[in-house]
Amino acid sequence: MRHPAKLRVYAVIVFCILAIGTLPILGNVAIDPIDRDQTFSLGLHKERVAVDRHAQLYKTARYLRSREPFVILGDSRARALREKYFTSVRLPGVYNYAFGGGTMPEALSAYWDAAATGALKGAVIGVPLRMFSERYKRGKNQVLEARVWIDDPWRYYSSMDVFSVALDVLEASVPAPIDRWIAAARDVNLGTIMASAASASTKANASAAQDARAAARARKWKTQIEIAARSDWRTFKFAESYFDELQRVAAHAKANGISLIFFIPPTPLEMQVRIEDFGRTGVNFSYRKRLAALAPVVDFDFYSAWTDKNENFKDAYHFGSAFSRQISAELARFLSDNDKLHRTVAKRRDGVFCPTNRRDPGARVIEGQVTLLVGESCRVWISKTEETQR
Repeated sequence: MRHPAKLRVYAVIVFCILAIGTLPILGNVAIDPIDRDQTFSLGLHKERVAVDRHAQLYKTARYLRSREPFVILGDSRARALREKYFTSVRLPGVYNYAFGGGTMPEALSAYWDAAATGALKGAVIGVPLRMFSERYKRGKNQVLEARVWIDDPWRYYSSMDVFSVALDVLEASVPAPIDRWIAAARDVNLGTIMASAASASTKANASAAQDARAAARARKWKTQIEIAARSDWRTFKFAESYFDELQRVAAHAKANGISLIFFIPPTPLEMQVRIEDFGRTGVNFSYRKRLAALAPVVDFDFYSAWTDKNENFKDAYHFGSAFSRQISAELARFLSDNDKLHRTVAKRRDGVFCPTNRRDPGARVIEGQVTLLVGESCRVWISKTEETQR
């Protein structure tokens, strides 16, 4: 009579183990944090959480579904060129396929994934000099990891990493009881009781918060200029392997009628000077010319009216939204020859102008091994061969 009891205990144990073991699979199927298959529509807040946890996975899966004709590739500076900025100047179909902390291998893999769809018509690749260091982020490539999960349903749905993202999505989407209690409490007119006491301190609190933000920004700025820049440039070595891969990309783009543009994001003058401090001026100049032999280089990283003002930057690496809108509009002109688009950009232009060719009104031409077209707060490096084709 003891054996049936033991069997029941064993059965319960086995059931519990199976339940625990299948929980990640069931959770991933139900929540599907990157919308790989979009099986269920639960109204969850996936994008914000998934991009924060694994941008490469979410953005790759999303692009393979949308197959937009234009892509923006690169790191956080390229990510700042938001899709809506291009749409606002009459260039729809732009997909921002860039990642915070993105590396050159990730940008290149993203290009090949986009090109493989057959839908790609144009690509903008952010190419700040520090992305040409193999030491930068140790050359990580989470786009390749993402493709493994996207291409293999079993690996995706059984992954504990994906389940972790799924739990975060669930947590962000389902409000905790305390949040509901707070919301209910707001309906009680307690605010009027405290209003007179609170109003007296509101301005003081706001002023203190603003001062605290300014102090934090100043500390971050100083750290980036003094410490981060030293890390970037003290032992910098230009990775020829990355340039070789860009050559492959450029050859593919040319053979398949894909407009390829390189984009050098702006940095404030204090950060530009740090490149000189560590003796990297030569490579900072030569890599522009080498890239221009492959595709036009739209360059914002030099002394200009915009880079001369620190208020145009969020920190010593990242430009602000006003600059981002101007840059996006100018890049749109290189991806489309639509007259309405060009007129729209011209109307909204505010101190940033990138000549697309030497005939552009206001362009200043400097002849050399490559042609340098100088506009306002922007210059374009272009090969003689490319120039004749434009």
